[in-house]
Amino acid sequence: MQNPAHITEKAKEIVLDLLPAKSRQIVIAFLKRNSVGYEPTKSKVLTRQEIDTFLTNADDMKYLLIKVALLFGVCGACRREERHSLKIQDIVQKDEECLIITIPDTKSNIKRVFPVIAKGKAVNGLELYQKFLRLRPETVQHDYFFICYRNGKCTVQRVGIHSFAKIPSVVAEFLNLPNPKEYTGHCYRRSSASLAADSDVDLISLKRLGEWKSSSVAESYIEESVERKKKICRQLLGEKQNEPSTNTLLVTTEATSTTSRDISLIPSSSSGISFGHNSFQEAQNCSFHFHFET
Repeated sequence: MQNPAHITEKAKEIVLDLLPAKSRQIVIAFLKRNSVGYEPTKSKVLTRQEIDTFLTNADDMKYLLIKVALLFGVCGACRREERHSLKIQDIVQKDEECLIITIPDTKSNIKRVFPVIAKGKAVNGLELYQKFLRLRPETVQHDYFFICYRNGKCTVQRVGIHSFAKIPSVVAEFLNLPNPKEYTGHCYRRSSASLAADSDVDLISLKRLGEWKSSSVAESYIEESVERKKKICRQLLGEKQNEPSTNTLLVTTEATSTTSRDISLIPSSSSGISFGHNSFQEAQNCSFHFHFET
């Protein structure tokens, strides 16, 4: 019989409390043998393209709260209770391009700080934050950041903790993804870890992202990605690179005297040109004017 992970842990605790020392290892080995092959049910993850599509196409009149909660959840690998307890003073706008968000109370008892930048691929994160903050009624008697939002208006009521767990399924329904109910509250952290892994983030940075103490726990949050496997395959087989151009760009420069000089600029790569000790990138459809003193 296969045992879920939490039942196995509870059984181990009971074993350690009740059984004599000689019998503990026997029972623990029995539990491990019976749990071989068990695969826990994990939340599905949202890809970068799916997140960008939702942030770009979803109407702010209806989905502004969900956009901000999703953005914070993915950027900071946040748990639902961490956003539920997030307060206004925990969010500081450092400049016109960055928010600094502090999660003072986490499950691992380690304060976590993460940024939200304005120059996102799909949307401006700062503009979403500021738009939601401007709608906050003056009559709100608490300082929790996330308050209920309906039909373009915020109420004074605080967003419930279970509402954060439902947001991924709402996003999945909007995107017409199969089995939207399988996108649970763990979707934020799993999506964040998977996106970081796809971006070739090292394991130490990944553990810092979600404040995971164990490497195995951090790796368990990463969804198996076909794109990542394709990237590894390209590295193993050696992807064919574009051959650098051997064309010579002939430039005639006018000096202060009546003479002129012909200078050859040899492309050092498919997108760069080197001249002496200098190099020019993205030098397409460009003209160069050099001044020589005689």
